[in-house]
Amino acid sequence: SAPGGAHFGPGSGSVLLGAVSCRGSEAALRDCEKQEMKQYSFPHDYDAGVRCSGRRHRLSPVSSTEEN
Repeated sequence: SAPGGAHFGPGSGSVLLGAVSCRGSEAALRDCEKQEMKQYSFPHDYDAGVRCSGRRHRLSPVSSTEEN
């Protein structure tokens, strides 16, 4: 999902992308349709976040025989 309205807090700096549209089948955010912004003075009130879903990977701790 992609909550808007700066749900996770407003960003800072230049707004580089706008009108990002994902269908849900994309492997990465870069695969979504988007519009590069030519103007960089937009407010961050409408910044969107990304909540990923799908396959998860469980990582196991790695044991080491070396002393640190």
